[in-house]
Amino acid sequence: MSLFQDAWDSLQRNRGTVMAYLALTFAVRLAHALTGWVLLPEDPKLAPDWLPLYRIVSILSVCVLSSALAAVFFARIGREIDRPLWKCADDKEAVRRFFSTWFILALAGNTLQSSAGHFHEAGLDTASAWCFVGFMTVFIMTIPAGACIMYGGGLQWPVIHERLKPMIALFPLTLNALSVALLEFVALVGSEFLLELIREQVLFMPIRDVALTALKCYTFALMWRICMLHRDMPPGESNDFEF
Repeated sequence: MSLFQDAWDSLQRNRGTVMAYLALTFAVRLAHALTGWVLLPEDPKLAPDWLPLYRIVSILSVCVLSSALAAVFFARIGREIDRPLWKCADDKEAVRRFFSTWFILALAGNTLQSSAGHFHEAGLDTASAWCFVGFMTVFIMTIPAGACIMYGGGLQWPVIHERLKPMIALFPLTLNALSVALLEFVALVGSEFLLELIREQVLFMPIRDVALTALKCYTFALMWRICMLHRDMPPGESNDFEF
């Protein structure tokens, strides 16, 4: 069975978990969109003095909620895929062990994305371009790297290279997960070029983010399977892509 088909079948077996994840993602993103729609003026020239503080609080709140959801639902999916070898007792343990991983990755991505927009508005195109490249890199690497860290048991800086080893040892297979993450990034960037009339609809962003989260789930399932293959490899067969 191909890796792509195996990952798809894994999500099919976790259909209820995936749907719950998508529903809660929609709720979080809708709340965020409605808050901005109510509080922020339509004319950018009328931006209130507290707008910078609002942006910081908005980014942090979205990162916290999305990271908690990722920790809980990816742990549920991963536990079912690799049952009974990979263990996580419950949602509380999932948040305790994995929240920091997803929060750091989410915060890094959102900060770089916001910085790119801020520098662009200020006319600093070079800085904006570098931030955009950084954002693209973090975005594409987030799910594969996060999955590896989760599979290894959680974020522990002294052994972070060991956690990420499946990405390098099985790099040709990892390219499959990275390609889906790249597709997700292209969809994200492409959505920014839609007509303003569509983008201003309050449901646009939540619906878009639900579609992107579905791709995240598929990328996660792909990388989780790769981590399982790496675990089952005989010692000394980690190929030429080694740390």
